[in-house]
Amino acid sequence: MSADERREAIIAAVIPVFAAKGFRGTTTKDLAEASGVSEALIYRHFPSKESIYESIQSRCCRQLTERAGELMIKMEPSTSSLVFGVYLMVAGPLMGSPGDVVNHNIIRQLFLRSILEDGELARSFLASRLECWMDRLIQCLEAGVGAGDIVPSAEPARNRIWFAHHLAVGVANMALSQGGPIVDHDTDIEGLVSQTVKFALRGIGLTEKAIETHFNPAAFAIFYQSGLSK
Repeated sequence: MSADERREAIIAAVIPVFAAKGFRGTTTKDLAEASGVSEALIYRHFPSKESIYESIQSRCCRQLTERAGELMIKMEPSTSSLVFGVYLMVAGPLMGSPGDVVNHNIIRQLFLRSILEDGELARSFLASRLECWMDRLIQCLEAGVGAGDIVPSAEPARNRIWFAHHLAVGVANMALSQGGPIVDHDTDIEGLVSQTVKFALRGIGLTEKAIETHFNPAAFAIFYQSGLSK
Protein backbone atom coordinates (compact mmCIF):
# COMPACT_ATOMS: atom_id res chain seq x y z
CA MET A 1 0.00 0.00 0.00
CA SER A 2 1.03 3.58 -0.57
CA ALA A 3 1.08 5.89 2.43
CA ASP A 4 -2.26 7.42 1.42
CA GLU A 5 -3.84 3.99 0.92
CA ARG A 6 -2.57 2.85 4.31
CA ARG A 7 -4.01 5.96 5.98
CA GLU A 8 -7.39 5.39 4.34
CA ALA A 9 -7.35 1.71 5.36
CA ILE A 10 -6.60 2.64 8.96
CA ILE A 11 -9.37 5.24 9.03
CA ALA A 12 -11.92 2.78 7.62
CA ALA A 13 -10.87 0.10 10.13
CA VAL A 14 -11.04 2.28 13.23
CA ILE A 15 -14.36 4.07 12.63
CA PRO A 16 -16.35 1.16 14.15
CA VAL A 17 -14.04 1.21 17.21
CA PHE A 18 -14.64 4.89 17.89
CA ALA A 19 -18.37 4.34 17.25
CA ALA A 20 -18.48 1.54 19.84
CA LYS A 21 -16.20 2.99 22.51
CA GLY A 22 -16.17 6.73 21.89
CA PHE A 23 -13.06 8.88 21.69
CA ARG A 24 -12.17 8.69 25.37
CA GLY A 25 -12.77 4.96 25.65
CA THR A 26 -10.64 4.04 22.65
CA THR A 27 -6.91 3.35 23.06
CA THR A 28 -4.21 3.32 20.41
CA LYS A 29 -3.88 -0.40 21.10
CA ASP A 30 -7.55 -0.80 20.15
CA LEU A 31 -6.91 1.14 16.94
CA ALA A 32 -3.85 -0.93 16.05
CA GLU A 33 -5.70 -4.22 16.61
CA ALA A 34 -8.63 -3.10 14.49
CA SER A 35 -6.27 -2.01 11.70
CA GLY A 36 -4.16 -5.16 11.86
CA VAL A 37 -0.96 -3.14 12.27
CA SER A 38 1.35 -2.21 15.11
CA GLU A 39 0.94 0.90 17.27
CA ALA A 40 4.26 2.08 15.87
CA LEU A 41 2.85 1.95 12.34
CA ILE A 42 -0.25 3.82 13.49
CA TYR A 43 1.98 6.62 14.79
CA ARG A 44 3.97 6.62 11.56
CA HIS A 45 0.84 7.73 9.72
CA PHE A 46 -0.92 9.68 12.48
CA PRO A 47 0.90 11.68 15.18
CA SER A 48 -1.84 11.12 17.76
CA LYS A 49 -5.23 9.56 18.46
CA GLU A 50 -6.68 13.05 18.05
CA SER A 51 -5.34 13.30 14.50
CA ILE A 52 -7.01 10.01 13.54
CA TYR A 53 -10.30 11.25 14.93
CA GLU A 54 -9.93 14.52 13.03
CA SER A 55 -9.30 12.56 9.82
CA ILE A 56 -12.46 10.52 10.42
CA GLN A 57 -14.34 13.75 10.99
CA SER A 58 -13.10 15.17 7.70
CA ARG A 59 -13.94 11.99 5.82
CA CYS A 60 -17.47 11.79 7.22
CA CYS A 61 -18.17 15.42 6.53
CA ARG A 62 -17.15 15.33 2.88
CA GLN A 63 -19.37 12.37 1.98
CA LEU A 64 -22.37 13.62 -0.02
CA THR A 65 -21.81 17.22 1.12
CA GLU A 66 -19.95 18.56 -1.89
CA ARG A 67 -22.33 17.30 -4.57
CA ALA A 68 -25.51 18.05 -2.63
CA GLY A 69 -24.24 21.47 -1.58
CA GLU A 70 -23.42 22.37 -5.16
CA LEU A 71 -26.92 21.42 -6.27
CA MET A 72 -28.65 23.37 -3.51
CA ILE A 73 -26.64 26.54 -4.12
CA LYS A 74 -27.40 26.44 -7.84
CA MET A 75 -31.15 25.98 -7.39
CA GLU A 76 -33.41 29.01 -7.41
CA PRO A 77 -35.24 29.69 -4.11
CA SER A 78 -38.63 28.02 -4.47
CA THR A 79 -40.98 25.53 -2.90
CA SER A 80 -39.62 22.82 -5.21
CA SER A 81 -36.06 23.51 -4.09
CA LEU A 82 -37.10 23.39 -0.44
CA VAL A 83 -38.81 20.02 -0.94
CA PHE A 84 -35.68 18.68 -2.61
CA GLY A 85 -33.50 20.01 0.22
CA VAL A 86 -35.70 18.39 2.85
CA TYR A 87 -35.54 15.12 0.93
CA LEU A 88 -31.74 15.25 1.05
CA MET A 89 -31.78 15.94 4.79
CA VAL A 90 -34.02 12.93 5.38
CA ALA A 91 -32.45 10.52 2.90
CA GLY A 92 -28.94 11.07 4.26
CA PRO A 93 -29.57 9.73 7.80
CA LEU A 94 -31.97 7.00 6.65
CA MET A 95 -30.20 5.67 3.54
CA GLY A 96 -26.64 6.91 3.87
CA SER A 97 -24.62 8.61 1.16
CA PRO A 98 -24.46 6.90 -2.25
CA GLY A 99 -21.12 5.11 -2.58
CA ASP A 100 -20.32 5.12 1.15
CA VAL A 101 -17.47 2.76 1.94
CA VAL A 102 -18.42 2.59 5.61
CA ASN A 103 -21.84 1.32 6.68
CA HIS A 104 -23.89 4.44 7.38
CA ASN A 105 -25.23 2.95 10.62
CA ILE A 106 -21.66 3.02 11.92
CA ILE A 107 -21.50 6.72 11.04
CA ARG A 108 -24.76 7.28 12.92
CA GLN A 109 -23.30 5.52 15.97
CA LEU A 110 -20.18 7.66 15.71
CA PHE A 111 -22.37 10.77 15.55
CA LEU A 112 -24.28 9.71 18.69
CA ARG A 113 -21.06 8.92 20.54
CA SER A 114 -19.83 12.41 19.76
CA ILE A 115 -23.03 13.93 21.17
CA LEU A 116 -22.54 11.94 24.38
CA GLU A 117 -18.97 13.24 24.68
CA ASP A 118 -17.89 16.74 23.64
CA GLY A 119 -20.03 16.97 20.51
CA GLU A 120 -17.22 18.32 18.35
CA LEU A 121 -17.49 15.72 15.59
CA ALA A 122 -21.28 16.12 15.49
CA ARG A 123 -20.99 19.93 15.31
CA SER A 124 -18.39 19.76 12.56
CA PHE A 125 -20.45 17.21 10.64
CA LEU A 126 -23.56 19.40 10.67
CA ALA A 127 -21.63 22.60 10.00
CA SER A 128 -20.06 21.05 6.93
CA ARG A 129 -23.09 19.12 5.74
CA LEU A 130 -26.04 21.42 6.45
CA GLU A 131 -25.00 24.86 7.66
CA CYS A 132 -23.72 25.65 4.18
CA TRP A 133 -27.25 25.04 2.84
CA MET A 134 -29.15 26.84 5.56
CA ASP A 135 -29.33 30.32 4.02
CA ARG A 136 -30.55 28.88 0.73
CA LEU A 137 -33.14 26.69 2.44
CA ILE A 138 -34.44 29.67 4.39
CA GLN A 139 -34.72 31.61 1.12
CA CYS A 140 -36.66 28.66 -0.33
CA LEU A 141 -39.00 28.63 2.66
CA GLU A 142 -39.62 32.36 2.31
CA ALA A 143 -40.30 31.92 -1.40
CA GLY A 144 -42.77 29.15 -0.58
CA VAL A 145 -44.59 31.39 1.88
CA GLY A 146 -44.74 34.11 -0.76
CA ALA A 147 -46.17 31.65 -3.29
CA GLY A 148 -48.86 30.54 -0.86
CA ASP A 149 -47.43 27.02 -0.62
CA ILE A 150 -46.32 27.33 3.01
CA VAL A 151 -48.35 28.54 5.96
CA PRO A 152 -46.67 31.55 7.67
CA SER A 153 -45.48 30.87 11.21
CA ALA A 154 -44.01 32.79 14.13
CA GLU A 155 -41.46 30.01 14.57
CA PRO A 156 -38.01 30.91 13.20
CA ALA A 157 -37.48 29.59 9.67
CA ARG A 158 -34.10 28.18 10.69
CA ASN A 159 -35.66 26.04 13.41
CA ARG A 160 -38.43 24.79 11.13
CA ILE A 161 -35.75 23.46 8.79
CA TRP A 162 -33.53 22.06 11.54
CA PHE A 163 -36.48 20.23 13.10
CA ALA A 164 -37.00 18.41 9.80
CA HIS A 165 -33.42 17.18 10.00
CA HIS A 166 -33.72 16.21 13.67
CA LEU A 167 -36.84 14.20 12.86
CA ALA A 168 -34.92 12.21 10.25
CA VAL A 169 -32.04 11.58 12.65
CA GLY A 170 -34.47 10.35 15.30
CA VAL A 171 -36.14 7.96 12.86
CA ALA A 172 -32.75 6.68 11.68
CA ASN A 173 -31.55 6.11 15.24
CA MET A 174 -34.49 3.79 15.89
CA ALA A 175 -32.85 1.35 13.46
CA LEU A 176 -29.40 1.27 15.09
CA SER A 177 -30.03 -1.61 17.49
CA GLN A 178 -28.07 -4.77 16.70
CA GLY A 179 -31.27 -6.67 17.42
CA GLY A 180 -33.03 -4.95 14.53
CA PRO A 181 -35.22 -1.83 14.26
CA ILE A 182 -36.90 -0.76 17.50
CA VAL A 183 -40.16 -0.02 15.69
CA ASP A 184 -41.59 -1.84 12.68
CA HIS A 185 -42.85 0.89 10.36
CA ASP A 186 -44.26 -1.71 7.96
CA THR A 187 -42.58 -0.26 4.87
CA ASP A 188 -39.31 -0.49 2.97
CA ILE A 189 -36.57 2.13 3.27
CA GLU A 190 -37.82 4.23 0.35
CA GLY A 191 -41.31 4.21 1.83
CA LEU A 192 -39.93 5.24 5.20
CA VAL A 193 -38.02 8.11 3.61
CA SER A 194 -41.11 9.23 1.74
CA GLN A 195 -43.33 9.17 4.82
CA THR A 196 -40.72 10.99 6.91
CA VAL A 197 -40.29 13.67 4.24
CA LYS A 198 -44.04 14.26 4.04
CA PHE A 199 -44.30 14.49 7.83
CA ALA A 200 -41.41 16.97 7.91
CA LEU A 201 -42.88 19.08 5.11
CA ARG A 202 -46.21 19.30 6.94
CA GLY A 203 -44.31 20.38 10.05
CA ILE A 204 -42.52 23.10 8.11
CA GLY A 205 -45.94 24.30 6.96
CA LEU A 206 -46.40 23.09 3.40
CA THR A 207 -49.96 22.63 2.27
CA GLU A 208 -51.11 19.22 1.08
CA LYS A 209 -51.52 20.65 -2.42
CA ALA A 210 -47.91 21.90 -2.41
CA ILE A 211 -46.61 18.52 -1.23
CA GLU A 212 -48.55 16.72 -3.93
CA THR A 213 -47.29 19.17 -6.56
CA HIS A 214 -43.61 19.32 -5.66
CA PHE A 215 -42.76 15.98 -4.05
CA ASN A 216 -42.08 13.03 -6.38
CA PRO A 217 -40.54 10.35 -4.12
CA ALA A 218 -39.81 7.84 -6.89
CA ALA A 219 -37.95 10.38 -9.04
CA PHE A 220 -36.11 11.78 -6.02
CA ALA A 221 -34.95 8.30 -4.96
CA ILE A 222 -33.57 7.52 -8.42
CA PHE A 223 -31.76 10.84 -8.55
CA TYR A 224 -30.38 10.41 -5.03
CA GLN A 225 -28.86 7.02 -5.78
CA SER A 226 -27.43 8.03 -9.17
CA GLY A 227 -27.07 11.78 -9.48
CA LEU A 228 -25.36 12.42 -6.13
CA SER A 229 -22.75 9.72 -6.65
CA LYS A 230 -21.36 11.35 -9.80
